[in-house]
Amino acid sequence: MLNETWRLWQALERTPSLRLERKHRRVPEPGRSAPCLRVRLNSQGKVVAIEEVTHEDWPSWTVMEGNQNSFPVVRVQQPLSEVSADVWQELGFDKHQRRRRTLDDARRVTTLEEASQKGSVCLWSKRTQDLWVRLRDRKANELVKCAQQMNDQGQVVAALGKRFVIAAQQPDTLLSSIGEVALAGLKQGTLSAIDQVEQLLVGKGPPDENGRRPTMTVQLAFDVSDPNLFSHPLYSERIGNLLREHLPREPTWKHSHTQKDSATVGIDALTGEAAALERETLPKIDLPVYSMRKQKIGRKRFPLSSMFSAARCTIAKARADCLKEALEFITADSRQGQTWEFVGSSRFESAGGQQVEKPDVLIAYVEDSPALDANTARYIGGGMGVDEQRFEVDAAALVRALKGVARQHPKSRLQLFVIREMSKGQAQVVLAESPTVQQVLDAAQKWVEAVKRNAPQVRLWLPEETRNGKKLEAGEGQPFPPYPDQVVRLLSHQWARGGSESAAVVGPGLGEVLDVMLGTEGKGEPAARSMLRMLVRRLTPLLIGVFGAQHAYGPLRAQKKHRARPDYARFSDEVALRAVAVSAILLDALGHRKEQYMKNAPYQVGQVLALADTLHKDYCTVVRKGQLPNSLIGTSLMRRALDNPAAAVADLGERMMEYVRWAKTAQTPQGEEREQQRIAVNEARKKLRQYQPLAATLGAADLPIEVDDVAKAQLLLGFLASPPDEKHGQNGKDSTQ
Repeated sequence: MLNETWRLWQALERTPSLRLERKHRRVPEPGRSAPCLRVRLNSQGKVVAIEEVTHEDWPSWTVMEGNQNSFPVVRVQQPLSEVSADVWQELGFDKHQRRRRTLDDARRVTTLEEASQKGSVCLWSKRTQDLWVRLRDRKANELVKCAQQMNDQGQVVAALGKRFVIAAQQPDTLLSSIGEVALAGLKQGTLSAIDQVEQLLVGKGPPDENGRRPTMTVQLAFDVSDPNLFSHPLYSERIGNLLREHLPREPTWKHSHTQKDSATVGIDALTGEAAALERETLPKIDLPVYSMRKQKIGRKRFPLSSMFSAARCTIAKARADCLKEALEFITADSRQGQTWEFVGSSRFESAGGQQVEKPDVLIAYVEDSPALDANTARYIGGGMGVDEQRFEVDAAALVRALKGVARQHPKSRLQLFVIREMSKGQAQVVLAESPTVQQVLDAAQKWVEAVKRNAPQVRLWLPEETRNGKKLEAGEGQPFPPYPDQVVRLLSHQWARGGSESAAVVGPGLGEVLDVMLGTEGKGEPAARSMLRMLVRRLTPLLIGVFGAQHAYGPLRAQKKHRARPDYARFSDEVALRAVAVSAILLDALGHRKEQYMKNAPYQVGQVLALADTLHKDYCTVVRKGQLPNSLIGTSLMRRALDNPAAAVADLGERMMEYVRWAKTAQTPQGEEREQQRIAVNEARKKLRQYQPLAATLGAADLPIEVDDVAKAQLLLGFLASPPDEKHGQNGKDSTQ
């Protein structure tokens, strides 16, 4: 990550209009992944109130060294009390550490109060005891000294530091007092954060069979009880900025005064210059993370380099801070879509019995214009919930912006890299690319045109649906150019049972998709072949199922009346249309153009099977009074056709004889009550005129008994596409041409 971030910082430094906000590595905003309670201390160091801290009034700063050594926002990772199994059962937990029922609040508070009184105090580890001593003797006193340099505005900081020193003379007593005041607040109704208080008092659940407790973290934001006496609230931005200005960038107690300054001087590995080197670990950075389970964006703190222990003392101290500032600037919340975005990772984890994706973070910027006002990152990743039609819009906007950059800086490049959370607290770069701006312009145009010009006419009815509070109207859908990361997600699922269910599998990497998009020499074609193989094997059940169901539409469809297919949700239909778009892109990358492959036997086999479905459906509508079988004849032969086209066509010829004979001789029903049958007969006559020339051509052709992935993709497209019109007949041309 160091090299990529170094290039980013250089690009930002070369931009005169940008001036990065200098940050203090020891004064970050507390993480938001753990709940937070505000603990108010009076002038005698007594706990007088506990309050819930919401995201709206979250502390803007804390002083931190390491993961847990934070003050005045202190992280508690051990409950205050040890309680018996009966208490956990009373709180609704079972022996598997799962909460099966939730008590009403009053009973829950009573249970917690009794548990705190009867339970034993947790035995604090020596490490935890030492932490509270350090907070009292070092960090609180450091804040008091720092406040003296902040004039009158530092009074609230000094007051909090002095009060905490008094309160923490006996840390056990302080924590017990916090628990008592919190319970009193719950009983009196002045505090509603019952979940956070329960976690602080007894933990997140009972220990397992080995005695291990579930991990927990509750943050305690210590504050003064009389904020109105001071000019600014303790956790205000103003106080945080003053601390960043006056607090030493390194705590004085960490290193001996006798240590020689020369011991910290060396060669900076990034620049080759002599400089004071970083003696400790590199600063941590706040990166965006997305929880698929909670459907929301958060922030997590990661080391700037997870491999720094193997390269200790090689980075200049000042340089390390600059890299942190550059990466946090480019991934700011306000720049989502512009310079960073979540992208598909093809990695999944189990949650609630389901497989949910763990997306990566893509960072993308133009090196000669890093603050370009365009959705640069959105060109690669569409985010976690995107509209099918937006890639073309985003790409067009980016192309307009990049044309100006290309004129001014012909050799400029788009720098992009993907950061992945490898484990808890560890992240690293898994992909780094730097195409030229001109390559990006060419790739955007080719990507869109590959769908528009290389996909046959495919239409699929999308039922009405409400998604994330937004109503999606019913209407006819068609394939649209996908975002590159959507291709990763598309191929990361194996569909089964006629497309009624899917399972997460390992898909292609984003780098492979970009190789196809950018036409990377030596990599683009192999990547396209690999992904086409995945698509055929993983999406075939869904494609046959969804489009087989569409073929089963009766006269309702001919009358422009539609009904939702109960077996397939709108999402499945959208995935099927995206598969068509990706098929067109991959075939184009392999040199197979629509004008050519629509004349090939595999595509025409798919077409004749689709026409057979319609004839079979019309026959059932009239002769069998609308009683359709579970699978129409063409759909039932699709699997066989993908394995052996010659055998499937031979079988089709025998099984279609009755339906062809009926279509030739059927009389048009009369009367309003037989409207559907009349429409079915007329449709059957039209489809017969399309079916017979194709069937005759294929019957006389030397069809293969096995086909490769390219031919299978063409056969699938033939089955999904609208059939040829009567004018073109066996030429197999798209009726829209």
